[in-house]
Amino acid sequence: MNEKERDVKIRIVILFECCKRAYGQSENEGKFFYVIPELQEYDNKVIDANMIYLINENLVRGGVDEAGSFSTPWITRINSTGMELVEKMVNESESQIPELKTELKDEKGTQERVMSFIKYCFKNKEIPIPIMNIVKDIVL
Repeated sequence: MNEKERDVKIRIVILFECCKRAYGQSENEGKFFYVIPELQEYDNKVIDANMIYLINENLVRGGVDEAGSFSTPWITRINSTGMELVEKMVNESESQIPELKTELKDEKGTQERVMSFIKYCFKNKEIPIPIMNIVKDIVL
């Protein structure tokens, strides 16, 4: 996995976790993003850089605390722009992946569709390559 793909994956995982928290369905509620299982293999500085990216792109609410030469980003929640981006990921992926279309066919509301999409993405512990190919252009 190259750096671009790594950054896309980290950004997606953070956005998905923010969605789950917004919907009250996170298993990691209140924990730092560094301890989320899907991010544990990455260096904290890489996670920080991607959190800052999401903050700067106005996809999440948060900020960066500066203390000397150290900076610590923090995220409070996903905002409407970030949620629209996740919904776009769902819609574009569904239109291009027949299996996903079948998976989401019974989901009526946005929340149910987003949560089913997130579960689909991680059912094999890794985001499927077809979804990574679709969303890399959306998340960069």
